[in-house]
Amino acid sequence: MPASTAPPDTRDIQVPALYLRTLIELTQEMGYESRPWLQAAGIEQEQLTQPTVSLSTKRYVALVRAAVMHTKEPALGLLVGRRLRMNTHGTLAFALMNSASLRQAIALLERFLPVRTNLLTVCFADSATMPQLQFAPAADLDVAELLILETVMLAVRNVFDYLAPGAQAVQAVEFTAPVTPYQGLAQELFACPVRYGAVCNALCLNPQTMDMPLSTADAQALENAAALCQAELDKITRQESLTARIQRSLLVTSGALPSLQTGARMLHMAPRTLHRRLEAEGTSYRAIVDQVRHSLALQHLKNNHISLQEIAFRLGYTDQANFRRAFKRWEGVAPQTMRNQTKP
Repeated sequence: MPASTAPPDTRDIQVPALYLRTLIELTQEMGYESRPWLQAAGIEQEQLTQPTVSLSTKRYVALVRAAVMHTKEPALGLLVGRRLRMNTHGTLAFALMNSASLRQAIALLERFLPVRTNLLTVCFADSATMPQLQFAPAADLDVAELLILETVMLAVRNVFDYLAPGAQAVQAVEFTAPVTPYQGLAQELFACPVRYGAVCNALCLNPQTMDMPLSTADAQALENAAALCQAELDKITRQESLTARIQRSLLVTSGALPSLQTGARMLHMAPRTLHRRLEAEGTSYRAIVDQVRHSLALQHLKNNHISLQEIAFRLGYTDQANFRRAFKRWEGVAPQTMRNQTKP
């Protein structure tokens, strides 16, 4: 199969050093020296003394791959997520622990998750019977995708347990990935059924717990903590390239991706200004849309429950033939061929 024609994702992400130190601590307890896989990812020990470590997505994926290969532990993401408790999440933790309800805490997660990680997006799908907190990759995470999803989703489940102990807010967990050989461990750590091959990656929540008053609620403390989170988010946004901002916003768009005119309006600038600024970054709005469609297509093809026609619709193509032509341009093979090749 020919290599992907999409350029690698090289945008910088800010990884809390505490998360990396947790990974190092775990691997050392397992009897493995951390230096070899840190060096394989191009990370120096000195960087871990700073509050955050700046990495490209490509290097972060390399770090995760090296850690798994070094330890030979495919469930490494779950084991790291198990250790990420409330006090590891910085200012976001202060906001969450002062929320009035789980519904309010979820709204804060939707708004401020980027202050901890911008590798995933999170969206609350409300329902009277089974509300879901849905997670999706915000970049091409390659072999690290499931590990990162497991880490973050288990960490969020731990947050819910802290806020509402004994309430069993999470009733089931769903992943789009094929079933893993460590499903039993996943169900033990999530303390609920874990299903694979699902339509989306989600924590399925108990609707009766959404508006239950939380004993740790403090309105004034929440306001102060949210202001700190907003300041952090504003700083990240200022440092983020325009290309990365557009990629992140397009990745959470349902259906047809917005036109240049609509995209410019969403960013509060004129289309010509948007075009000029993207040109200065060496790209164009059309190229970004094409890259996002490529990334989303690869994600959707992993889910055998979604037909090719539905994938084409989700990506904004008017018919399946147009999607097929675009996919052959990206990967050199038809989408059905790619799906057949990636089946477990």
